[in-house]
Amino acid sequence: MDLAALTRSEAVSAAFLERVARLADACSGDAEALLAALDRGEVKRFREDAREALAAWLHEHGYLDPRPASTPAGCVLAVERALHAASPGGVSGDAPTGVGTAAATVAARVAAWLEAGLPDGAGDRSDRSEPA
Repeated sequence: MDLAALTRSEAVSAAFLERVARLADACSGDAEALLAALDRGEVKRFREDAREALAAWLHEHGYLDPRPASTPAGCVLAVERALHAASPGGVSGDAPTGVGTAAATVAARVAAWLEAGLPDGAGDRSDRSEPA
């Protein structure tokens, strides 16, 4: 979420565009955080109908995900399912049954790595015997 997106939305008038863009920047481009800040009145006199129009545009253009946020355990389960589906004999959508400790550990590490957004190889190297 940035100035260009706010301009394309046509939900923010020219009078508010700069202030809302600064707020979006302060929210690191997070559309949900921007809407919450607007709800708190962080841009004085920004109208509710404009906020609703902006929220609708953000949903329509993929800036907001309507799905509920996943829990850490849910992320690990999703990784376990993906690993199971990719393994020989695995079927997409099957719940992994009898997942061994090693597989569960790998799934937990992959989930943590994905959540951290780190580039490949930049995560925890404590399980390696050679120096990083």
